[in-house]
This record gives sequence, structure tokens and C-alpha cells, in this order.
Amino acid sequence: MAYSEFDIIKNFLATSDLSFSRGGVELGIGDDAAIIKPPLDQNLVVSLDVLASGVHFPSDAEPDVIARRALGVNLSDLAAMAADPLCFTLGLTIPEINENWIQQFADGLSTVARKFNCPLVGGDLSSGPLQIAIQVHGLVPEGQATLRSGAQIGDSILVTGTLGDAAVALLGLGYQSHLDSNLELLGWADPQPLFERYFSPSPRVEFAIGCRGLVNAAIDISDGLLSDLSHILRASGFGAEIEEVTLPFSTTAQACLSEKMLLQACLNGGDDYELCLVVSQDLKDRVFQAAKKFDLPLTEVGIIKDVDGVRLKARDGTMVAVKSDGYIHF
Repeated sequence: MAYSEFDIIKNFLATSDLSFSRGGVELGIGDDAAIIKPPLDQNLVVSLDVLASGVHFPSDAEPDVIARRALGVNLSDLAAMAADPLCFTLGLTIPEINENWIQQFADGLSTVARKFNCPLVGGDLSSGPLQIAIQVHGLVPEGQATLRSGAQIGDSILVTGTLGDAAVALLGLGYQSHLDSNLELLGWADPQPLFERYFSPSPRVEFAIGCRGLVNAAIDISDGLLSDLSHILRASGFGAEIEEVTLPFSTTAQACLSEKMLLQACLNGGDDYELCLVVSQDLKDRVFQAAKKFDLPLTEVGIIKDVDGVRLKARDGTMVAVKSDGYIHF
């Protein structure tokens, strides 16, 4: 059977698994545009990422894991703003029509879409090199979005989960890291947890919503802790000190990299899609309580200070200025 663009949309994308009903979506797939109706007291939060084959994911990756990654990294942006996912649109270019590939891709999307109650409401499909553009839409009560610009001197810097796992996963998959041409694995434990971290990021949406009003500034860690923390510092007008001994690593990552390379993967590796939060001292305990409620590891790694850039307190107690060598998009 020869599939047209509209056949693909009807058979694989405009399905009850992916284009399901959700409050706030008046009209989804089927017309020239979707119709969204946010509640009167809610702001609409919008974010878009483009993922290109061979750049943002391995070209030989399975279609379902590509889809989970593509939607997951976009939802992580909503988590950073403390927004509740509402819906998403999809722009997809594919080199050829492959029914099995498209079905697996749609299945991967629906897994994440269903988990976060975020249906597909429209988009576009074309022939070309494999690229995925997803725009997510979320809702946040007026005045309660978490921005990058609210950090204050004395605030604690917190990070969710563990850092550096995705960088290790890329090495384990046989791909070169942007970190250092000499970055090599010492050994290899069970790779599956790290592969899951890379291909199936876990947007911290529920936790972020649970912390509304408690966090002064936030960002998701996509390009590396230093690079993304620096965005908060520039927007807020301050600097930071972080402590090496507090940085959270998984046991698998620790088994794979030397101490020096593990630090580099943590600070500059990227693709972790955890949250970096800046919280005042008097509200810090409440944020830790929220993390405990969602069974989410949360670590205090530093403090906002009136200094230039980021300073790292090494394990031996020395203080050194560090700069970002995070992922560069061009």
C-alpha cells in the first residue's frame, strides 16, 4: 500500500493513543489548526526543540526511543517553568515512508504523551532528512512560572537526580563525546540504566509543579550543569560556588569514568535533563520534602554569591574558577 501524508496522519498520528481528548484542547487534529482554550487564570507556556538525526540522537537508534527522547526533552523545558503539560505539535521529516518505523515512532510518542496527559494536536509531515520538531504547550497559574532571573545572594543551588550519565551512555554506544577526545571508559557496568537516561529522559514535571512558589530560579540541565547554571547567573546578575564533593553521580557512571573525567561529564556533559533549582535558605527544607514525596533524589551542590562566574571548591579544598565547556549547538 502506498501511503500519502494524510494516510500517515490518519493511521498513525490521529489515533486515540496519541491524539486523545484533554481539557483545554477544544479541537485537535483534523482541521487547519488546533484550538486551545486556557483557563482565564492560567498563562500559556510554549517551548520548541528541533532534533536532527546524527546530531541530537544516533542515526541508527530505534524509532520508539527517538520519539520518547524527542518529546521528553521538550517536556523538561515545561518542568523548568513549573508548567503543567497541555498538548504538543509535531513537525517530522523522514527520508522515506516506512510503515513499521512510523508505527514504532508513534508508539514511543504515545507512551510519553499518555504519561503526562499531553496529546498531539497537530503538525506537519514532509520528505527529507530525519528531523523532529516538537512544540509543547503548558499551563501555569498567572505569576507562578519559575524563571531564570530570580536567584538571590545566599540561595542554595539544588539539582535533581544524578549528572553525567548521558555523556557516559554516548561513549558506551560508541559515539564520540564533545567533552574531550581523550574521554574514555575505564570499564562498563550494566549499560541499560544509562541508555535509559539518554534515550528516555524523565521530565521532572510533577516535582516542579509541587514546588511552585518555593523556587527562586530554575533551568533544565540540557547542555551541562555549568552551561545551564550560567544562564541563571547571567539572568540574575550573580555568581556561584559549587562543591565537587557534593555533585551527584550514579554508581554506574562512577564505575565507568576516572574521577577527573566523571567531574567533566557532570559539569559539561549535557543531555541529563534534570533540574537545577535556586532556593532561599528558609524554603529549602520544603523543596526537599517535595522531592521526598515524589521519591526524587535532590542534592545541594552550591550557593549563589556576589562573585564573577562559577567557582568550584575541589575535593582538596582549593577554590578554582571554572568555565563552561558544555554542548555547543553550532
